[in-house]
Amino acid sequence: MISHHLAGDGITPIGWQAYEIITSILADPSPDLDQVKWRLRRCVAAHPGSPERALQAHLMAMSVVVNAHGRERPA
Repeated sequence: MISHHLAGDGITPIGWQAYEIITSILADPSPDLDQVKWRLRRCVAAHPGSPERALQAHLMAMSVVVNAHGRERPA
């Protein structure tokens, strides 16, 4: 379960903000976000109980993907 991986004991205020961002993205019904959600879930699994690290890893990975496609910003 995603929330189990995200919500660790003693989570910081920035951790809660990251948690809110992550859950918002994962709850979005847009089919255009399927690949984004898949990558985000991998980052959450790699950083259990640390949503701020999971979100940071996700943003860094997305930056690599976007730059590999020759775009400065995501569409």
